[in-house]
Formats: sequence, structure tokens, C-alpha cells
Amino acid sequence: MRKAEILPPAGAFVPWSERRHLGGQVAAVTLLPGTLLTRAMTVSSVIEHMPRGTLLGLDL
Repeated sequence: MRKAEILPPAGAFVPWSERRHLGGQVAAVTLLPGTLLTRAMTVSSVIEHMPRGTLLGLDL
């Protein structure tokens, strides 16, 4: 993960200052290099959101 400068309004993007709060979160979508992260792109419990209890991991 790296910092990106964006112009206001920043909308739902996760602020760089809050990146440490992403621990324990996993991706709910495919994240490609250069993607700006929004809160809707992560979930705390993938078992409830993925078919057949598929587990995904993402190193943020």
C-alpha cells in the first residue's frame, strides 16, 4: 500500500492517516495495482460474504 494524492472531495476513499485501521480486513473485490481503496472494498468477515466459506487473504 502506498499513499496517493487526490483532490477533494475525497469521497469514500480510505485516508492515508487511517491505514493502520485496516488490519484484520480482507478484500471484497479484486484489487489491481494502482487501485484507490474505499471502505466498500474491504470486509471484516469474508465467510459471510463469500460462497461456500471461501477465504481470501490480503496483505495491507
